Amino acid sequence: MNKVQGKTSCYVLAALMCWATTTFADQPSQGTQFAVPQHFAPQQNADSQALMEELVEQGLPQAWLEEALGQAEYTQSVLDAMEGAAERRLKWHEYRDIFLTQQRIEEGVAFIDAHADALSRAENTYGVPAEIITAIIGVETYYGRHKGQHRVLDSLATLAFHHPTRGAFFRGELAAFTHCLRAGSRSYRTTRLLRRGDGLSAVYSHQLPSVCR
Repeated sequence: MNKVQGKTSCYVLAALMCWATTTFADQPSQGTQFAVPQHFAPQQNADSQALMEELVEQGLPQAWLEEALGQAEYTQSVLDAMEGAAERRLKWHEYRDIFLTQQRIEEGVAFIDAHADALSRAENTYGVPAEIITAIIGVETYYGRHKGQHRVLDSLATLAFHHPTRGAFFRGELAAFTHCLRAGSRSYRTTRLLRRGDGLSAVYSHQLPSVCR
């Protein structure tokens, strides 16, 4: 490994450690009891109705919101994944060992080399170092390998209205997602609605919908 690669490896290691620590610390420690499934159509769900009314006040069309939110499906496996996440089960040194491996560091260096132009543009535009961006992608998706199994809309609606400790947070992300979706297309029937993510790590796409606003 040459000096440049060695220096980059150190940056990637440091960035991986910082992001893994943030992800680990963000998880609540208490147990959760999940609610009974229900529809998310505003006409059948008071919480969904309240959110829709707020979004209408922000300028989104009511008919569009009714149709879009009505497409959301309750997904128990998203709640199960949140409950069984490694961040909740493992101690820090065990969690750290998942991410701070030589293979992941080396693949981070390779990712930076392969996407140097895109990372440079992102760094110049947003001021976020390439190593930090790469570390986030490395922790959340293993450099693009893991893209999630659930529709973003289903994940956010389920967490917003059924997670007992973080519902308010995900409600805000669901609201942001509707704004992003509307801004991207005049119809909710787009690839954005069908896009899959795992709910927390990367609806994320791998970042939260509020980032796009």
